[in-house]
Amino acid sequence: MLVAGAVAGGGLTVIANAPNPAGVALLRRGFNDESIGAGGLLVGALAPTAVACVACLLL
Repeated sequence: MLVAGAVAGGGLTVIANAPNPAGVALLRRGFNDESIGAGGLLVGALAPTAVACVACLLL
């Protein structure tokens, strides 16, 4: 499940070894002061990661 969640969430990686400028541009508008915080990313990633995990378990 950990790998499935990492693969599913990897497309919009903004806080990692190689930040994704396109992901930052898309996400910036959804945060206060247009600054991206790790806590907000964590909360926003919980539901999509859960969906990806459930999908991997069902397939």
